[in-house]
Amino acid sequence: MTKAKGSCLCGGVRFEIEGPHMLFQYCHCSRCRKGTGSAHASNLFAAPSNFRWISGEELVKVWELPTAKYFCKAFCSECGSAAPYLAKSGKAFVVPAGLLDDDPGE
Repeated sequence: MTKAKGSCLCGGVRFEIEGPHMLFQYCHCSRCRKGTGSAHASNLFAAPSNFRWISGEELVKVWELPTAKYFCKAFCSECGSAAPYLAKSGKAFVVPAGLLDDDPGE
């Protein structure tokens, strides 16, 4: 079974995903571009049953854009690095791909 680990820049937030991810998506919308400061956001989606916090869940802060149905930005309150978050639907964790420590493979 595939297992991927990830962390924020300071290492305070750590997590793992066991099993295949549901989806990998690039988004080029203006919210994602502004939220990442890049040309796109790169996120993978993991079932809640496959996602586990190792440490630092309490460091994760979430900012929600009041006018958006789905968009929010999660980050480590220590280093400001992007962080995983549970989607509003509760059906998936949204994981910024750059947080993965190794190639998740398949």
